[in-house]
Amino acid sequence: MKRPTMTGGDVIERGPGAEPASLRTPSLKTASLKTPSRKMPSLTDFRRIVVKVGSSLIIGALRVNEDWLAALADDIAWLHGDKRDVLIVSSGAIALGRAVLKLPKGPLKLEDSQAAAAVGQIALARTWSEALSRHGITAKEIPYGLCLSFVVCEM
Repeated sequence: MKRPTMTGGDVIERGPGAEPASLRTPSLKTASLKTPSRKMPSLTDFRRIVVKVGSSLIIGALRVNEDWLAALADDIAWLHGDKRDVLIVSSGAIALGRAVLKLPKGPLKLEDSQAAAAVGQIALARTWSEALSRHGITAKEIPYGLCLSFVVCEM
């Protein structure tokens, strides 16, 4: 599913309700950004690509959305095989930790957020590692604060 951005580019959405990878048009492989006065660049024009993944995409019904993550890992593997550097910026540690610790919905106290992030960070790193290792890609996690992780993909 595509939606236009404020600057006129397209953002490809991959989450609950999004089309499966086989039906998406365009896929990450053929996505392009709109530029008003020049040839439209495509992902193949770039050597380094940053993918931001929010917690609502990774977590569905209090567990990892494995089908979605596997489809994204397929796209990342394609980019990697095409000699692209991929950096994933991923949320989801608190959401995963909240599910593991069975914390209630709604705002959390600081200490509960910290506990959820600590537990969830381990699960998040394992989740990315498993999804990418199926393609021979090593995921190296760099925690960044309570809510974000950077995942560096290496073959």
